[in-house]
Order: sequence, then C-alpha cells, then structure tokens
Amino acid sequence: MRAPHLAVRVDGAERSTLDVFQRGWVLLAEDERWSGAAAQAVEEQGIAVEFVRIGADARPGDPGAALSDAIGAAASSSARAAALGA
Repeated sequence: MRAPHLAVRVDGAERSTLDVFQRGWVLLAEDERWSGAAAQAVEEQGIAVEFVRIGADARPGDPGAALSDAIGAAASSSARAAALGA
C-alpha cells in the first residue's frame, strides 16, 4: 500500500508526504532514538534508510485535519483495491 498524501512542512517548506517517501526506505518516528536504529540498519543491511523525525523534520500544519485526511485517503484506497479484487 502506498502512503497517503499529507501536506507537511520539511525544512520550512511545505511538501507532500509522497515527496518524503520517494522510492527508498523511510523510517518515520517521533523519538530521536530511532535515528540511531536507522543508521545501524543501514550499516548491517547495506541498504539506505532515511530517518524523518515527525514533529521536528516533518510537521503537519493542522494535526486533526491531517489525520482525518490521511485516514480518509487510506480507507478510500483500501475500498478501491477491494472493489477491483471483487
């Protein structure tokens, strides 16, 4: 499943979560400790993992609206997938 679009601020500029994910592995977390875990995984597995700290690196403007939009987009995507499979 693809991540839903959500407008976030990254480095002071508004971007889409789809831009954050691009095509590689991305770890989203609020806790900075996950940054070290991502670095360790890169070293151990030899794959690139980008750590994005929610609330610091990426901040939605209106969390309530952002969550509602994301859940709606995910539910809509699931419903379309189910309809295609039926």
